[in-house]
Amino acid sequence: KLQFLYFIGISMSRDLEEKWKKIQVQLAAQVSTKDDTGLRERVVAGESVRVAGVDLSFPRDAPRKLPSGDDDADTLAAVVIMEYAAGKKKPRVLAQFYMATILREPYIPNFLAFREVEPLKKVLTYIKEKHSNVYPDVVLVDGNGILHSRKCGLASHLGVQLGIPTIGVAKKLLCVSGLNDADASDPIPKDPSLPIRGRLRKLKTKSGELLGVAYRADSPAKSRKPKFISVGHSVDIRTAISIIDMCCASGLSEPSPIRYADRHGRHLLSKYPTARKAARGKINTVVEHNMDTFADAVYFDDLDTVCTQCKQQWICDAGEQEFHHHKNFKVSRKCKECRGQ
Repeated sequence: KLQFLYFIGISMSRDLEEKWKKIQVQLAAQVSTKDDTGLRERVVAGESVRVAGVDLSFPRDAPRKLPSGDDDADTLAAVVIMEYAAGKKKPRVLAQFYMATILREPYIPNFLAFREVEPLKKVLTYIKEKHSNVYPDVVLVDGNGILHSRKCGLASHLGVQLGIPTIGVAKKLLCVSGLNDADASDPIPKDPSLPIRGRLRKLKTKSGELLGVAYRADSPAKSRKPKFISVGHSVDIRTAISIIDMCCASGLSEPSPIRYADRHGRHLLSKYPTARKAARGKINTVVEHNMDTFADAVYFDDLDTVCTQCKQQWICDAGEQEFHHHKNFKVSRKCKECRGQ
């Protein structure tokens, strides 16, 4: 009986994948890789630009699967909107929005958008209808755009369905057929010809098609893992690079809007139980006019360091640093091999 149910589950999963593949192909055909709204000109001219970061946060003490055994998961969809303008030393947080919800679609690799896009669409649609004065000019998504096996990652999926410019900012390089993995390796050399603070390496397929870039902040003291930037919708790659470089502050490789959205969601989940118990589907608004909300925030990024025992270079990843911080443990400077992990 169990074997029969197992094969039934596989069959249903395959049917779902085929259905989703067709939708991705249809959406990919609608993706625009041009700067349709003139964003780059506005950035170069120093005009005010509203940039949103979106992220989904999951409670640490809650399993991804509910007791029912299905793939439902409690989550918090967070959107942080920031304003960047010439002549201002610091960007300004305009507003924050969050919504508690349940993800009912299963997680299948290369189909993340079908699991996460609905709550993000709902929050952004609400902002457009109820708070149009802070509606973003561009949305930064923690995921891929056209740097995807069918050129339709979460950023492209969201951008096409809402008709808004989006940029994909992924932490890991997605395995895409024809992409040369060596091109994404670190260290990334500085290119003096590029008028940006960070470092870039183009991500091209063997046929020469440009799918995105590996971006790393130019920090003289620390070497960080790159983020993988790709066009989502209604922007070109030059515009995407300019906006990402503008949004990466203090030598960090992750754009501030996404970093703050992630921080905002996790902060609410950990310190305010009411956020987790909020009516699902109800959108909550926190309007801000300064950066005080994030004044005590502690951020972590992959740290390139040297093992105190074997003297070899190794990377202490952001997750390990954050874990030790919250547990009040001192981060070990020994590499995992020397610690026997």
